[in-house]
Amino acid sequence: MNSGAVVSRATEPVKPGNSNRTRAILRGLVPVLVAVAIALLPVPTNLKANAWYYFALFIGVIVGLMLEPIPPAAIGLVGVVAAGVLGLVEPKPSDAIRWALSGFSNSSVWLIFAAFMFSLGYEKTGLGRRVGLQSRETGLQR
Repeated sequence: MNSGAVVSRATEPVKPGNSNRTRAILRGLVPVLVAVAIALLPVPTNLKANAWYYFALFIGVIVGLMLEPIPPAAIGLVGVVAAGVLGLVEPKPSDAIRWALSGFSNSSVWLIFAAFMFSLGYEKTGLGRRVGLQSRETGLQR
C-alpha cells in the first residue's frame, strides 16, 4: 500500500537554515549566560570580587570552547580582551593592556602557533600523506 510518496507529519514547513541559525545563536549565548549567571552568584567569603568575576569569565570561556560557536582561538582572544577591558586583572587600563599582550611576547607561544600552522598546512595540502607514501615506496620505513 506504500505508493512511495513521502508523507510529512510536520504541521508547518521547515524553513532551511532557521534551525541552524537558532542553534548557532544558542551556542553563542550559552557561554555568555553561564558566565553572567556565575558572576551574579554571591562572592564566596575570603575571595575578592575581581577573582570571582575572573572565575566566571574563565568558566564562560571553557563552555565556549566546548560548544565552539566561533573558532577556539577567537574564543580565547575574546576571553583575554574581556578580562582586560573589564579590569579583572589590573585596575589601570595601561597595565591591563600590558597583561593582555604579554602572552604574545613569549617565544614558546609563537613556537606552538607555528607548529599548529605547519600541521594545518600539511593536513590541508596532503603533504604528510605524500611524504609517507614516498618513504614507503623508497623503503625508508622499517
